[in-house]
Amino acid sequence: MSCFKISWLLSCVLASALACACTTESKSSDSTPPIAYSDPGKPGPYPVGISTIVIPHGDGTNDVTAEVWYPAAEVSATLGTYALLDIIEIPAGGYRDVKPAADAPLLLVAFSHGFGAVRWQNYSMAERLASFGYVVVAPDHPGTTVAELSNYGHAAPFIIHRPGTVVAAADAVWHGAVPGLQPRGDTYAVIGHSLGALTSLVMGGGTISTSQYAAECAKAKHDAGCDIIGPMDVTPGDLAQVAPPDPRIQAMVVQNPAGTYAFVDGSLAHLPNALIMSGDRDDAFYHSGAEAAFAASEAGTAFVTYLGGGHNGPTDICDFPAAKAVAADCQGPAGGFAVQSEVRDASIRHVVAWLGVHFGQQPAFAQHLGSGSGFTWQVK
Repeated sequence: MSCFKISWLLSCVLASALACACTTESKSSDSTPPIAYSDPGKPGPYPVGISTIVIPHGDGTNDVTAEVWYPAAEVSATLGTYALLDIIEIPAGGYRDVKPAADAPLLLVAFSHGFGAVRWQNYSMAERLASFGYVVVAPDHPGTTVAELSNYGHAAPFIIHRPGTVVAAADAVWHGAVPGLQPRGDTYAVIGHSLGALTSLVMGGGTISTSQYAAECAKAKHDAGCDIIGPMDVTPGDLAQVAPPDPRIQAMVVQNPAGTYAFVDGSLAHLPNALIMSGDRDDAFYHSGAEAAFAASEAGTAFVTYLGGGHNGPTDICDFPAAKAVAADCQGPAGGFAVQSEVRDASIRHVVAWLGVHFGQQPAFAQHLGSGSGFTWQVK
């Protein structure tokens, strides 16, 4: 059996998030103010700034474009937009390139998107986090964006770069990529959706077996990760490019992960303050995959299931015109699913509350973590 501590390899190859050194105590610098408590279902105290940066990747791939959201010290005359393939513009809830709020907590969060998506696919979540004082960076993953759907079925060569891309994006923001913006502390949180969730899991130290992956994908019934990634025909030279686990990751949110069957038994045991999310109607990557990741984890991990939620539940993908037509869960009750925007809004509340407790040094957010209407909650 061929096993690799692919701190990323199947990161994108499969889908959704976690980490290595598992702790429940915040490691933020003593000089970092805690996240101020307010209702996580509503915007926080800061207006939102948005900047687009370009990161020289340095590992043989093309430069990477990333979006950065941050608490702002000012607003401009008009809200910004997000451009999709230079064809569609979606209104943003923040202001482009305004001055950052230097007195905010400025804790760094990195987001990894899924296959066939875009860096700002979870913009509502990123804007909410920025309004509470976080800095959020989300890179495009070369080879697996909405502009590169032709790589469906042979994405393995691209996934080995995904974890490194996330780390490079985090480091770029720490090193001043946005003028006047300096995140505090030396740790960060990671959030990933779908293949991005796996990227996060690998970043956190998950060990993946390519032979285990191949055996699962050979079965008649398998999740969409097998079809998206295709054969895991990577060479030892390819694997040498995989970035190691990042011990700076303090907390994780894993949204609708794919390919969890490929992780070696025991390798997901030590997840750093991990919240796993899934919808019980996820027909793409199966709710059972998220259940398996939770079962493999140790004490401290939480698992929230959104009743009637599909694969795109935590995202803004249903705002994309094409997705509304092809993604079943975007149809909501008409397709037998929960209202997608309600699933998204509940997941955003949980993300803000989880990071507030486990990264933002604010225990008051704990009151928003637990079972409620439309979802169930489990804790190891």
